[in-house]
Amino acid sequence: MPLLFTCVRAARSVALLCLALPLAAQKPSATKPPEDDRTRALRASLAQEGFITPSAEIAALVTAPRHLNVSLTNASPDRTKYVREQTDGAPTVSLMGRPHVYYAGLQVDPKANRSRQLSTRGATGLQVVDVMSGSTTTIRTPLGALVSGAVWSPDGTRIAYLANFDAATFAYVADLATGRSTQVSRAPLLATAVTSLEWTADGTRLVAVLIPDNRPAIPATPAVATGPQVRLWTEPGKKAPERMWWSLLEEPWQAEQLAWHVTGQLALLNVKTRAVQKIGAPAMITSVDASPDADLFRVTTLDKPFSYVVQWQSFPQREALWDATGKELAELSKRGVRYSGDTAQAPGVKKGLAWMPSGAGLYFIASDSAARGDSAGAPAGATRGVPSGGAAGRAGGAAVGRAERIVQWLPPFGATDVKVLYQHTGPITSAVMTEDATTAFIATTTAGAGELFAVTFAEPTRRMTIMRQRGWTPGFVGGGRGGAGFGGGAGGRGGADDSTFYTNPGLMMTRRSARGAEVAVVSPTGSV
Repeated sequence: MPLLFTCVRAARSVALLCLALPLAAQKPSATKPPEDDRTRALRASLAQEGFITPSAEIAALVTAPRHLNVSLTNASPDRTKYVREQTDGAPTVSLMGRPHVYYAGLQVDPKANRSRQLSTRGATGLQVVDVMSGSTTTIRTPLGALVSGAVWSPDGTRIAYLANFDAATFAYVADLATGRSTQVSRAPLLATAVTSLEWTADGTRLVAVLIPDNRPAIPATPAVATGPQVRLWTEPGKKAPERMWWSLLEEPWQAEQLAWHVTGQLALLNVKTRAVQKIGAPAMITSVDASPDADLFRVTTLDKPFSYVVQWQSFPQREALWDATGKELAELSKRGVRYSGDTAQAPGVKKGLAWMPSGAGLYFIASDSAARGDSAGAPAGATRGVPSGGAAGRAGGAAVGRAERIVQWLPPFGATDVKVLYQHTGPITSAVMTEDATTAFIATTTAGAGELFAVTFAEPTRRMTIMRQRGWTPGFVGGGRGGAGFGGGAGGRGGADDSTFYTNPGLMMTRRSARGAEVAVVSPTGSV
């Protein structure tokens, strides 16, 4: 144990003694009331140092059957069915007491190589419910496994999910027609940081992160401290901006173990043949977003050095674009340690980057302070360089004079491989496209008024306003994968008075397209 902390603890003990002596010398000002039978019984129970049964009122609150509540949050692509995760209620003491370790806020089940939450909060079964008739189909999940992360196939006929066994996690796919589940691969998943699967657009493969082949042993925990704990903070006299987090890295060997726990192998799992296609070399992967045809991947990885003063989500990270061999095509963003109060966007971040719902490449919102005028001044299809930042800070907080535009980023993803789809007169908060990528629905906030409007890329100068209202933050909510429709805004929360709250138009609905992108929900007649 470091000498510094021993000295501090000793000093605290002395301080407590100094405070306790005068208090012990004082005489009570009043006679202590006698204990009643209930208090004596409670005191006797506590003296046993074991679990006790709470009062009936508390027991009723804790054991309330909340697990029977139904949430329509995991709908099929055609929105006619939804998946219901079945559980047995609150997790048992044996599950919550399962051995686990903490690494700067990341809770790891080391035996099973996954997030602790998957070991304690998984479902015991899956059920598919028909929205109109209420009829149900029970999915036969493997015995001895908790299940999590259910995701629909693009055609809505199958469901992929994680099967969390005692010592490993595997990918399974269920056939709705039969209710039967099949293990996709014998290779166990690494489900510490990436805890979900993703379908390719053709429904033939799953994107997953596996435990690497020939994985070395976990870095050892030293029996004796390797040195003192050293913390170098900011400038002298400056207050530390960080709170006292409940879990932080304390020693170099913990950083080495964290890196070991999150280093995984990106792979494609063939659902039919069970073949495994490895993508690149193992890396500290924290998120993956594959293109619809799975020939490109947006991969976010942790970067070193780690930090002793923030939790793991705030460690340095980097996002890059990989091809199917794991070759890096472009760096999408890179940032250092993120401290409390740091709301600045990392250099190079492309605002709201997402895969095109139709066509090649990605799209994002680009910022151009020199641009003025609407799309008439920058016709759709014009190709020119876009500032690499393309960033705009927090949604709705951009300067009024800055014009932003929606651009398509095309292979080979160089700085000039862009195509302007729409040029706006001011900042854009968020946007989504239709499935055929011919129309964009755009949310903006100007002078306290929110507006949602549509433009077609064939006629970008024609602006079709859907809703404009003061005190409203427009945005989007619904399904999809990755990108999340340029952030989706924080709308739907109401304004400062009852009138604003009850007249709030809410958020525009989106859905997951056949290619896996988030797209606008539009009726056959063009209504939204």
